[in-house]
Amino acid sequence: MSDHLTEQEINGYIHRTLTDVQRETIGAHINRCDNCRTRLQNAEQWRRRISNDLDTEIRYSRPSSDMRFSQIQGEISRKRKFAFFRFHTVRMMGTVGKFALAILGIAFAMTMFSSAAQSTPLVQGDPAPAMFPEGWDDPEPYRSGLIMREQSVLESLSSSSIYHLDMTIDENLQRVFGRQQLRYVNTTGDALTSLYFSLLPNMTDGRLQVSSVLVDGQPVHHELIDDLFLHVELPYRLREHDTAVVQMEFRLDLGETQQMFDGALGTSDGTISLSNFHPQLVSHLEGLGWDLSVPVHKVTNADNAFYRVRVNAPESLTLVSSGVMTDQNIMNNGQQNTVFTTGPISSFYLIASDAFAIQLSQTVGETVINSYAPSRYMESEAQAALDTAVRAVRIYNNQFGQYPYTELDVVGTSTLASGTEAMGFPTVITHKLPCEVGDLERTIATQVSQQWFMPIAAHSYRQNPWLADGLSEYATSYYYDMIDGQTAVWTLREQWQQTWAEQQIDSIGLSVIDFSVEDYEKAMHGHTPLFLTWLAQKVGEETFATFLQAYYTQYRWQGASADDFANLLADYCDCDLSPLFANATEAPREIQSQQEDNLD
Repeated sequence: MSDHLTEQEINGYIHRTLTDVQRETIGAHINRCDNCRTRLQNAEQWRRRISNDLDTEIRYSRPSSDMRFSQIQGEISRKRKFAFFRFHTVRMMGTVGKFALAILGIAFAMTMFSSAAQSTPLVQGDPAPAMFPEGWDDPEPYRSGLIMREQSVLESLSSSSIYHLDMTIDENLQRVFGRQQLRYVNTTGDALTSLYFSLLPNMTDGRLQVSSVLVDGQPVHHELIDDLFLHVELPYRLREHDTAVVQMEFRLDLGETQQMFDGALGTSDGTISLSNFHPQLVSHLEGLGWDLSVPVHKVTNADNAFYRVRVNAPESLTLVSSGVMTDQNIMNNGQQNTVFTTGPISSFYLIASDAFAIQLSQTVGETVINSYAPSRYMESEAQAALDTAVRAVRIYNNQFGQYPYTELDVVGTSTLASGTEAMGFPTVITHKLPCEVGDLERTIATQVSQQWFMPIAAHSYRQNPWLADGLSEYATSYYYDMIDGQTAVWTLREQWQQTWAEQQIDSIGLSVIDFSVEDYEKAMHGHTPLFLTWLAQKVGEETFATFLQAYYTQYRWQGASADDFANLLADYCDCDLSPLFANATEAPREIQSQQEDNLD
């Protein structure tokens, strides 16, 4: 077998046309080859999408009640001739040809049938009542989570996705029961007949189950796809700008805390961590449809949305979430009922523990920064984390633009997965304790910078991860320059140089699926910050700093691609950047040469 599978081998594996020996050989190759495993997943995604689209079309195509045989007799005769031609043609084609022609045949037959049939979609019903007293488009609950200058983003509320969740955490911290409503507005440009939700916990040792799915109060057909996606059929065609409210109940059974995509999901030592824990509507990509690709590294398939979340949990738990607390009631039965409100954010995160004995706070501008730690003997670490976060927010506010939210939580915990020092979520940073003070400062400074640049690159992350993780790593150089001066910046660059030198992995122009987990970390924390340092030197460091301010200001809510980044920088430097991006591999060597000259 060659280094990678052929398309014929992949299709044969999917459609089970191989011998047992061939399947076993290919299966072993897929297990060790990230590239072929990703190609297989993408091929299966397209197969599922075609199958579901055809199934939906069949459900919506119904003959008129007054249809007579005489009206379609001519069509049947033509279809017989087509079937005869298709039968003898398929006999002469290989596995790939059979699959392609089958799809074309079904599409052609559907077209023929629909010409003699009438589509009779059901009528759109009334939206289900919301879980909260305020209307879906009422901006008031969300104002407390945004600084004053950013509250204009609430003007987009009427066209945004809004989640309402009512969830209960059991006293053993092993299960979460919930009901959710999604107010969805179709902004895809196409009429929709179905929606897709991701069930990311099913990729871990946890389990997310869904039941009682309603659309505008009507029960609808829904089915699991590979245990990872939920396909929900709409009872009518949802035209552009039309609205639907999708309601469902869910149950989450948790495994042990572990790293999952951009966070942790699980329970350990009296702490429950909930990232991507509920059914999330996947992104609809222009020209491609619903994004049913399997998440890789830190990539999730969700767009920005607004959240109102009611959490029912034991009173002993301290709740920390991606949002501000807007209501809380302590019950007589030892339970609490707490409401969090936030948005726009890509996902809602919650961590809760009865071990958080320390909460320290400080305000920077309009943002309250909280630091949590699990026990009194870690108060010094909690203070150090808070001090670093405060310094970083002040520096990044001045350097890039104001942090848009009114709260940032920094949570110290001993429950992160082995080898994981920190994880970032919208408005929440978790970091491992105990930790050396120097390592803690480096970790917090980098995680805070991600609060600025990770959300901007969310949609382009899969194609250009350097624009998120790599740019955030580079941004920490501004923190060290302000705190300890140029000497600290040179030390930081030496660390990047050492990381890059281990394997000399490039990062510009490569997608997430091109990296193993180990190579990804080396590229994002080695090559990318060195490349951006080199790029800033080429266009002028003052120009690059001014550009980063404009980049953040212009794209912080709408998101940016690598082309957006390059085009805006070209406008600021009034130069042709294509030679620099084409020669990105040279950046580490030039920086290394500068480092050596500096030592001399």
